[in-house]
Amino acid sequence: MPIEVNQSPVIPDQPVITKYLNHIYLALTNYQGETNEDFDDVYLSINNASVDNWKTLQTVTPATDAVTVLFTVAEAYTSGTLVVYRDGAILFRGLDYTETSPSSGTFTLNTAPDADEDLRVSYVAA
Repeated sequence: MPIEVNQSPVIPDQPVITKYLNHIYLALTNYQGETNEDFDDVYLSINNASVDNWKTLQTVTPATDAVTVLFTVAEAYTSGTLVVYRDGAILFRGLDYTETSPSSGTFTLNTAPDADEDLRVSYVAA
């Protein structure tokens, strides 16, 4: 089941941190890896990423059409950092989508979104 996105945390006088705290939290809490070492790899990828590599609420291609399940982001992303939003609801990695090929910027939804649904992603660019 998707979780509704309410709002990003607010940290006064730290706009760069505020911009990315929500994505870090979502990527880590959405993580469904096999081992603690896998989790550590994702955490390090997020923690060591340059601010310029953070991409938030980006559109994907192709447009939603009630048939397509394979989508592409604008660039390669770091495995484990992709967060997918369907009409503002966070989808769960492994349950609602899979990271098909992070190096190609692709992911696959388990069910095709309707043509009127908004599909967005946040991730750390590779």
